[in-house]
Formats: sequence, structure tokens, C-alpha cells
Amino acid sequence: MFDNNRKHRTSDVVILSAGFGLGHLSAAQALRESLTGYAPGLRIEEADLLELLTPYLSRPLYGSYSLMVNHAAPMYNYFWERKEEDQDVMTSKAVTRLLIPALARYMSEACPRIAISTFPLSSYYLSQYKALYGADFQLVTCVTDVVCRREWLHSGTDLYLVASHDIKTQMVQRGLPENRIEVGGIPVRKAFLSPPATAKKPRSLENIDDEDFVILFMGGGLGKIPRDPGFYNWLSSLPRTSSLLLTAHNTRLRQLLNKARFSPSIKVLGYEPETAPLMRRANLLVTSAGGVTLFEAIASELPVLVYQPALGQEIENARFMEKNQLGRICHNMDELKAQIMCFLNNQSLTARHKASIRTMNSSLNRNNIGANIMELLDEPVKSAERLEQIL
Repeated sequence: MFDNNRKHRTSDVVILSAGFGLGHLSAAQALRESLTGYAPGLRIEEADLLELLTPYLSRPLYGSYSLMVNHAAPMYNYFWERKEEDQDVMTSKAVTRLLIPALARYMSEACPRIAISTFPLSSYYLSQYKALYGADFQLVTCVTDVVCRREWLHSGTDLYLVASHDIKTQMVQRGLPENRIEVGGIPVRKAFLSPPATAKKPRSLENIDDEDFVILFMGGGLGKIPRDPGFYNWLSSLPRTSSLLLTAHNTRLRQLLNKARFSPSIKVLGYEPETAPLMRRANLLVTSAGGVTLFEAIASELPVLVYQPALGQEIENARFMEKNQLGRICHNMDELKAQIMCFLNNQSLTARHKASIRTMNSSLNRNNIGANIMELLDEPVKSAERLEQIL
């Protein structure tokens, strides 16, 4: 199905992502797993777009992103909305002309048959490269939030992977061909879809009784979970309840919470590379509504409480979750406490949300993601200019 003999080819598939949070990277890993499961001999290479385009600026850019997300959400949303008006400095003509030669050098060496993007800026630059250099690869854009936004829609894309049927409908309304859009949810890693028959119990789950109601707090790579130690002291007072606090790469938050010296029912954890067993054990997830985390919870049949969604894409993801009765939104600490008590004391509430989650799972075409991508190799490469007027 794929050509290993093409001159100068070092990769069959290139996946471009970026380290803004963990979601884009997790989706890239999930797509790699899906492709290798379908075509084991496939040569797949992953790369960070910012490391390719601006290796000396990538660290400051990631640092600025972290500061903005944690301390200046309104500013983040201002720039997010400007992208919808096609006013992003990174996609301006001057910046594109400056940066795209670096991508061209990388792509000409890898010479892939398929390029996959899990980050909107990657889709833009891959589409521009395809048009400017006449490259003949197929471009797949995996949208990692439940959104239909201009920043994701680019003329050279041959296949869109989207989270829901509503997003597909919105894309068709914007003029995109229906047969170029596949609904498979946001890709999640194999561990969430087919847990091993015999798996060692993670250390983070030790000393938790089987009868305990387990609440898992996850806020992506930046550890966006409640910061108030008093809230966790309140949690520790609840009977038969254990809480796991994943602070990820937010070392300051982890240090703050560790200083509080909570009861043993509150476990403060750092970055956990394998969260699938934690989600399978948990009874409730509290999160800021990152797209990948939300769909990991869906795959795990885990009801969700979204706490104070602040960023534009988080708000859209939370609306999708609430509309489909996968969980509830909490805008403040009092609402969060009240909802936790509702789930803790009302098993029928949990059952209703789990039923909605199972309905959502049955509507997603997850198992065919690898096949859908590989089918592109049998099709002619679409011109990168054909959708320019539509978008």
C-alpha cells in the first residue's frame, strides 16, 4: 500500500505537533499507534513544529504560552478570536516567507507520502509548503478540540479527523467536502481503548480501597486544577473518598499542595505518563476540559466535572460535554463541591451519565482511523489551491 522504494524517502508518515499542553502530543501518539496497528511496517516520524521552524525561540514561546494560560486567559482568548478573523502573526505573509524554508528542508529530507498535523499551525505550514513547493504528499489534519475554527481549515488538507458529527456538519456548511471529514472522536491511545488483561496496579492507586469513591483531578500538562488547599481539606473530610491530584509539569502547584500535608486520602502526584488505569479506577474526573482529556474520559466511561473553563477551546469542549450529558460544568468552588456531593450520594446520576457516554462511544468510528488515513495513498494528491476560495 505504501512505497518504501521512493528515492530519498526516510519516512512514510510524518506527524507534526507542538508542546502547547499535552493534548496535541497525546493525539500524535494515538495516531502513531493506530497507523502501526493497521500497517506494522510503516515508517513514522514525529516532530515538533516550533523546533523545526524556530529552534531558538521554541522554549521562550512555550514559556510565554504557560504564563498566558495560567495568568492571562482573557489575553489568550483575544488572540484566539483574532485567528478566526485570519489575523495571526504566525500566518502572516512575512513570517511565513521567513519560516517556511526550515520546514521545506525537513520535509524534502523526510519525503513522506502522508503528513499528519495535530496542531493548527502545523496544518497551515504544511498546506503552504504543499502549494509553494508542489509537494505530492497527502495532508491529514486531526482537530484536537471540539471546534470548527478557521485556524484548522487549510487548503491542502485531504482528510479531516474531527471529534463529533456536529463539527462535521459545521465544516460542510463552510464548504468542505463531506467525504473528506471523518468522525472518530479525538484520538486517544490504545491503553484507553483496550486495557491489558493483566496490568500491574500503579503505585498511585495503592492503599485505595475497592469501595472508595475516587475523584481524579487532571488539568493537562500545566496542571490546571483547583489550587485552594482548603478545598482538598474539605474533600478529605468526606467518608469513603480518595482523591488523586495530577499536577503534571506544574512543580510550583505540586510544592504548594505538598506543603499542606493533607490526609492520606489526598494524593498529590506530578506528571503521570500512564493515566489510563487511573481513569478506569476513578468514579469522577475534575478537569479544565482539554479536548484529549475529555475523550480519554469518554473512552474510559468516566463522568466529568469541568471546573472553570477559561480558554476559548475549553469553553467549547465543555459545551459539547454538557450538551451530550457526559458531565457538568462548575463555574465556582461552591458549584464544584455541590456537584461532587451529587455524584457521591446519587448512584443513579452516575448511571445516567455513563449511559450517555456509552451512546457517544458507539457513535464514534475510532477503529477505522488508521485505515481511513492509509486509504489516501490510493488517491491522487489534491491541489493545495482548490479550497482556497471556499475558506
